[in-house]
Order: sequence, then C-alpha cells, then structure tokens
Amino acid sequence: MVEVFINGSPYQFPSEWSEVTLYEAQAVFDCGLPAKLKQLYDSVVNPVTKDKDGNEIEPEVVTLPQKFYNTTYPKWIKSVIMAVSDVDSETLKHVSQVDRREIYDNCLEWIVLGVRYDGVGYSYQPTEDEDPEAEHPVSTTMPDEHGKQCDFFYPPSIRIMGKERPTYQESFITYTELDDLLSAAHDIEAGNLKAAALCAAIMLRKKDEVYDENTSLRRSLVWAKSLTMQDVWAVFFCTQKQLILFSQTTLLREKRNQTLKHLGRRGFLV
Repeated sequence: MVEVFINGSPYQFPSEWSEVTLYEAQAVFDCGLPAKLKQLYDSVVNPVTKDKDGNEIEPEVVTLPQKFYNTTYPKWIKSVIMAVSDVDSETLKHVSQVDRREIYDNCLEWIVLGVRYDGVGYSYQPTEDEDPEAEHPVSTTMPDEHGKQCDFFYPPSIRIMGKERPTYQESFITYTELDDLLSAAHDIEAGNLKAAALCAAIMLRKKDEVYDENTSLRRSLVWAKSLTMQDVWAVFFCTQKQLILFSQTTLLREKRNQTLKHLGRRGFLV
C-alpha cells in the first residue's frame, strides 16, 4: 500500500495487484472510461491497426483538450478514487483538479489500464523459493465455499524444449468450461472480470481435488469478494496459452468432421 495525504489526513491506496480485490477492480471498471481517454489508451496499448488489405495504419496522434481536463476528467477521477479507497465524496470536494490528476497519475492509472486491457502491465514475480522462470504461483491461501481458509493450487506446468506448458494435466472438461466462459465474457460489457471468480474456482483447487461444477460455483460466490487481482491475473495468464491451443484444436477438429460428413454424402465414405 502507498499512503497519500489528502487535506492533512492519510489514506491508503493499492500499490500492487495483490492489494486490489476483484470486487474493487469491478468497481473501477464500472466507473466507465471517458471516450477521449479510451481513444488515447487504445492508441498506446494497441498502437498497430490494419486495413482490409492487411496493411498497417499509422496510429493517430491523440491529444486531450483542455476542456476535458477541466470538466469530465476530475469528475471521473473522483469515482475511481472512491472505488479503491475509503476517501469519501465530501473530502474530495476540497481536492483540486491538479491534485486529483496527481493522485490518478501516480496511484490509479495502472489499475485502470489493467482492468480495461486484460492485465496489461502484469508480470508475475516468483519468490526466492520458487522457480525463477515460473509464470504463475504454485499455490495461494483463500477461503473455500464454507469460509474455511485453505491452500489452493494452480494447475502444474511442465517444461518441454525450454518452453513452459501450463495446465498440461487438466482434463478436457475444464478447458471446455473455461473456453465457454471467456468466449461469453467478450460479449458482455464487463468483459473477463465478470467471469474471473468462476474461472479461478475452476482452475484453483485443493490438493488432489477433482473438478466439480457445483463446488466451483459455490466457491466462486465467496471468491467474488475475496479474490485478489494477483490471483485473477495469474489464472488468466497461465490458461491463455493453453486455451488458444484448445480453441485452435477444436476448430480444426470441427472442420475435419464437416469435411468427412461432406465426403460421406458424396459416397466416399460408407
């Protein structure tokens, strides 16, 4: 945490993802993102776009007008400050526009970028007793569906030809569940955050525990308010590579089946 003095009183702001809960991240997302600021962030986070012929389009230089800084920006920053701290509305009435921008630039922008752009800036840092090349933690301690603190383990990884292959022991059903969840999440306004607690409950399990849909659902209701974004991003990034492979394999298998059916109708197959 980092301490910020506002009108002479100290307030705590998160300084790393382990100090931001999923509940708070959702609150930040629900603050929205002003159109002008989104345009600026898009140009920075996703600077390369292509036309219909595949040619790269030069990114447009985005500047924020002074009117934006004087009106929309300070009001929006106020909502973000209140989403991740105990600073109240009355206190913020006495905080100048300049000071609000200072708080946002130094304490909040990294959170906004992370929740809006799927963890941009996140990088897992292993502790001294972990593999220095690990891409996610081994375990984390959280309450189970009954509220009891337990150790939950991430899917194990295996290193093949010098490359990390996470979740290599996972069953087909967990991939199917995750793929469906994240695919659906892209079609709803809050994106992957809406599915985060359930995704974590599917992948994080007690030692030697087998995936069970009902247990995961009950657990996700507890984790929706207690899960930290450190765990959310660790789950998200340790599954993304395998989910991409899973989706590609599923698509190829479906195309193959369609081809076989087509050939069968033409008499090539009995």
